[in-house]
Amino acid sequence: MRQKKILLIGFEKKEINQMIDIFGKKYFLLTIKSYEKATAIISKTRKIFEKSILNKIDSNFDWIHIPGAGIEKYLHLKKFKKIEFTCSKKIQGEQVSDHAMALLLSISRKLTYISRYGQSVKFDFRPLELNKKRALVIGYGGIGKLIAIKSHAFGMKVQVVTNRSIPKNKFIEKIFKYEYFDQSLKNIDIIFIACPLTKKTKDLFNDDMFNKLKNKTILINVSRGKIINTHALIKAINKQKILAAGLDVLDPDTENYNKKILKMKNIIVTPHIAGISDNFNSRNFILIKNNIMRYLNKKKLINKINFAREY
Repeated sequence: MRQKKILLIGFEKKEINQMIDIFGKKYFLLTIKSYEKATAIISKTRKIFEKSILNKIDSNFDWIHIPGAGIEKYLHLKKFKKIEFTCSKKIQGEQVSDHAMALLLSISRKLTYISRYGQSVKFDFRPLELNKKRALVIGYGGIGKLIAIKSHAFGMKVQVVTNRSIPKNKFIEKIFKYEYFDQSLKNIDIIFIACPLTKKTKDLFNDDMFNKLKNKTILINVSRGKIINTHALIKAINKQKILAAGLDVLDPDTENYNKKILKMKNIIVTPHIAGISDNFNSRNFILIKNNIMRYLNKKKLINKINFAREY
């Protein structure tokens, strides 16, 4: 049986030294050229997915940790049946939910509108109170759950859409399965998108879904741009189905439409920064250390990827 060897890619020197101090130097490889000797790879960059490595990993590896939470770009890896894949999901909830609320507050209190058009600008709509607004959170993982909690703290009436069985609690009024998604849209004031991008959620918000919304809904997306059909969003904004939107992501394949969105009033776009925070690296490092301990001791890994579910 081969000795377990973990190839570390993209780590700072102090992180490497800390892992060596905890587990011992014999378990780690530090240069990408040594991948043929490794049984596992933990990467903080996407270099691991170069074809030169992929051609070798089927027989060599039993664990690979990929960077980030979303796996839509890595679904081709499901062909490696003998390898356990993990990612960094479930540790971004705090900062991404904060960002979702920041986008909402920037809209509801007209903060971005004022900063963009000046202190004496005439409002196109008065600042909004969040208390008693009806909020729908789509996706109830680590991010969606914290968005629901924070929305409830602002006095909003919260509903969620999820494919998991979850108990009702004090901060959720209604729970919908995805097959009843269109029913969840009735009379909603604010929509938060926090679900992963999958075959089922791609273009989830299309012309048909936007037409089911009440007029002047606020839309917040802190997940993936392709969940929203960009052309349909522009039409929904022009028809005032969408009053305003806060988008941390845009569909990279709709560049011309994206340029139109960036010029629209009451549309806030941030450059996919919701997952960045002062504490993320430390949480990510703790996750990786825990999984190294589990890997070396043949225990179940944390944050295993389920390719069938696409997250």
